[in-house]
Amino acid sequence: MIFNQYAQHYDIFYKNKSYKKEILYLERLFKKYRKAKTRTILDVGCGTANHMIPLIKNGYSVTGVDASSQMLKIAREKLDRGGFKADLIKDSSQAFTINRKFDAIVCLFSVINYAAANGDILRTLKNICAHMGMTSIFIFDFWNASAVVDYYRPRESANFRKNGMDIERQSVTNVYPSIKRCEVNYTCTLRQDGRVIKRDKERHILKYFSPEEMTDCLRKAGLKVVDMHPFLNFTGKIRKDSWDVTTVARKA
Repeated sequence: MIFNQYAQHYDIFYKNKSYKKEILYLERLFKKYRKAKTRTILDVGCGTANHMIPLIKNGYSVTGVDASSQMLKIAREKLDRGGFKADLIKDSSQAFTINRKFDAIVCLFSVINYAAANGDILRTLKNICAHMGMTSIFIFDFWNASAVVDYYRPRESANFRKNGMDIERQSVTNVYPSIKRCEVNYTCTLRQDGRVIKRDKERHILKYFSPEEMTDCLRKAGLKVVDMHPFLNFTGKIRKDSWDVTTVARKA
């Protein structure tokens, strides 16, 4: 299972990720593409609630869905610790069922790539569409095929510090262009005073798309693209080296 042991270190690995900037970015998209005020948000692949919590702080009613029980456990602890109320649902992006529609659905930080690799992308998109009304918007980012193939790094290593221990994260990435699949093999090693305490391994499988392929997938799922641009760059053009591409879609 992915995001199992890896989940324990997730917030340390991404502590420098600009969640505040991403929330402001989302709110600009809400205002631009919805005439009515956005009140309810569904976060598909909510992880440890790093987008949920600031959205709740800003007055939104947020529901989270994630397939990883470990990620949800951390999310619930953080929500409870902060006194925030939110529903968390353990299920895959293809199978979750909530008996209501949401003003906005977000699926951020490569979640759609995992969903596509672990099942049918159309099942995920159709399920998301089923939870949207005619004025709802769906905001997500995906890996751009040209950037992955030409600019991926086969090996990477990073070091972190947590609770008096050193954590080394190593990744070995293999890309298979014929099937547009990417496999990232993580090894996380915990050391205390130079001695290895624990070593965990996980394999993450992701699928990537060209903008044209993603547009076609959305069309088949009953959705249409209203905007597509480089992540966090409203006015930018998608280039060959644009790794993350943001898409805003609504019901066709």
